[in-house]
Amino acid sequence: MLWWWWMQEEELIQIVDKIANRFASTFKFGYHELEDMKQQAWQVALEGLKDYDGKRPLENFLWTHVRNRLYNFKRDNYFRPEKPCDRCPLLVNDVCTKFKDRLECDLYSRWTKRTEKRKSLMTAVEHNDTNYNENDITIQLDNKHLFDTIDYNMPVELREYWIRFIHGLKLNKNKREQVLLEITLILKEHNLDSEEG
Repeated sequence: MLWWWWMQEEELIQIVDKIANRFASTFKFGYHELEDMKQQAWQVALEGLKDYDGKRPLENFLWTHVRNRLYNFKRDNYFRPEKPCDRCPLLVNDVCTKFKDRLECDLYSRWTKRTEKRKSLMTAVEHNDTNYNENDITIQLDNKHLFDTIDYNMPVELREYWIRFIHGLKLNKNKREQVLLEITLILKEHNLDSEEG
């Protein structure tokens, strides 16, 4: 039961909900969606209750506490720190005096791994510019009529997975099976299931 000596559970839920709803949209980033940030705000608020002294209103205390912790969370999980070489005394004229290959340096190696891991930006590609690599496609869709029929009739909710599928990109087993089932249904619906594809 979530209640403390200074308030009832309903009051606490109302206050934390208000704060979480306010900050969730401000602090969402990368792959952290609105609901993720609400959950993070709730977690931070509940952790912060142990520091509450009762001298000021709880809402004001939690507002400041949650905001500060979400700033820290976003900073720690989003921003990429600068290269450790910039602060290293072994660097002279942009050349490391200790390591021939910078990846041998433990600090630089860890920074590179972390930076690569946190990259979340992709360059946009026009759909028409994409090369279809038929070797990577599980099902060969040589027949243009078949392909166009499937492409046109693929439901919106499976469209993303269909595009990933035709480009041979990684797709989890359930989504792949959904796409294959939908292809089968479309072919049967249009009486194309007997044609070779």
